[in-house]
Amino acid sequence: MNKLLIFALVLFTSCAQNSVQENSNMSMTVDWSKSEDRAIPKIEGGAYGNQYGPSVNSEKDPNQVGSRNNDDKTLKGLALVLGAGGYRCIGYISFLKEMAMRESRTLVPNIVIGHGLASVIASYYAFGYNPDYIEWKFFGFIRKVKEVQIYSEEWLKLYESELIDELRDKRIEDSELTLMVAVYDNRLKEVKYLKRGSLREALMANVTLLSKKKLTPAFPRSYIDKKILKKMGVENVIGIDVLSHGISWKKGNGRVNGLFEKAASQFIKSKNNLHGETSYPLKDYSLDDVSLISKIVFVSKKYSKDFIEAFENKNNVKGQ
Repeated sequence: MNKLLIFALVLFTSCAQNSVQENSNMSMTVDWSKSEDRAIPKIEGGAYGNQYGPSVNSEKDPNQVGSRNNDDKTLKGLALVLGAGGYRCIGYISFLKEMAMRESRTLVPNIVIGHGLASVIASYYAFGYNPDYIEWKFFGFIRKVKEVQIYSEEWLKLYESELIDELRDKRIEDSELTLMVAVYDNRLKEVKYLKRGSLREALMANVTLLSKKKLTPAFPRSYIDKKILKKMGVENVIGIDVLSHGISWKKGNGRVNGLFEKAASQFIKSKNNLHGETSYPLKDYSLDDVSLISKIVFVSKKYSKDFIEAFENKNNVKGQ
């Protein structure tokens, strides 16, 4: 082998290693096989575009969330509602991952609703993306905004370019599961649960908190609409919240804090309309602090597991 070829091989190997190391910094999925201890995020199999990460769609794995089971024990007419909560919303991904691990596959929602940042989680989920990939997207976004004030103009631009980039051209009605995105129409002065239309517009509205635009978040005014869900044949509603145990901020903003206090009260008011509900006690985690995101994922893992087991036992839907 001549010296030129050897040099080329060495150079190629070095570049490949540097590429993996660079992408490893973007590696965002938390190792779910570990215990409750915090684990270093790692790259899981597969690649997407020019970045490494987990596989994208649930359909590639029949055990992923979003797949359907014809088992008679599957809970019929199930809606999943995820409340607002700033960066705490990443705890909802733990819920999706825990559902994906259930051997019985009986707890599978037909309708998904998300508020605030959780509207993005609900949307990716409804369009068939698996929980590992959703988590990877969120950690990648968080890496970009770690020095940026949440809900600022700069943050909104990064939110659109980094987090909803794959959803921007989609329409709500094209989702694999029935997706509903709650918004408040400032012109009509009413909450709408959108089932059709531009997904990008609805997702941007959900985080544009202090805007006077036509559409803004619905979560200070509504958590669910029982009448709408009933018309859609919903028999069971699971609601999850990360606010009602307490709200804290790293960098306070009185007006924004007031909106989230209203959101917490909306969840409490809606409890009687929920067939299963839980509020994760994450009051020690500020809504705008990214430094303990991995910890939130693992803390929420335990809460998710306990809630799902209790709900299945209560409703006698646990598989044999």
